[in-house]
Amino acid sequence: MIVPIVEGDGEVQAVPLLLRRLLEERRAWDARVARPRNAGGITKLARDARQVERFLRYAVKEPGASAILVLVDADADCPLQRALLFAMCAEGTGLRLPVAVVVAKCEYEAWFLASAETLAGRPLKSKGQHDRSGIVAGTVFEGDPEGVRNAKGMLSDMMPANCAYKETLDQAPLTEAMDLALVRARCRSFRRVDSAVAFLVEQIRAGGRAVSPSTEALRQRLWQ
Repeated sequence: MIVPIVEGDGEVQAVPLLLRRLLEERRAWDARVARPRNAGGITKLARDARQVERFLRYAVKEPGASAILVLVDADADCPLQRALLFAMCAEGTGLRLPVAVVVAKCEYEAWFLASAETLAGRPLKSKGQHDRSGIVAGTVFEGDPEGVRNAKGMLSDMMPANCAYKETLDQAPLTEAMDLALVRARCRSFRRVDSAVAFLVEQIRAGGRAVSPSTEALRQRLWQ
């Protein structure tokens, strides 16, 4: 079972949906996804190795845990520096489970911008909620989705005047509906998530316990 560590309430609902879609693409029926561990206040967490280690050990306690995926945004920090801290903690704590670290330089919502034309005109269906208006029909995003500084605000601008993007309500249905092929082609950060999932599946099947990326690989990139 893959145990995600995420940084917000929206991701707690959305990330399992995303991972299941990626696993289904690979026909990895043997890999399941646990409810994510919410490391709220990730900016402080990512500067404190003891807190990082605590969350990693907490994730390992999930019954049936066989791998850990750390999926967070870089915020104002250097993605490589933040990934290095997580990788160092994962390698240093002897978890005996494989760990994949993904630190995206952009917001999660940038992936929705990358798929805006396929999401446009579709209502947002949430469990236990009335359908909400989504991106206005005919909307197309042009530019680099990962270069947008306020992807949440741009999504609100794409919605009807009486609506605004709400992470806890909209992130999950947008994750279910976005075009994975488009997002994969347009977002390097999404390709990293994709490769991280592939890595964890391989490690689970092989009984491995490697960390990706390794601290050595991250240091080499930082020194370049």
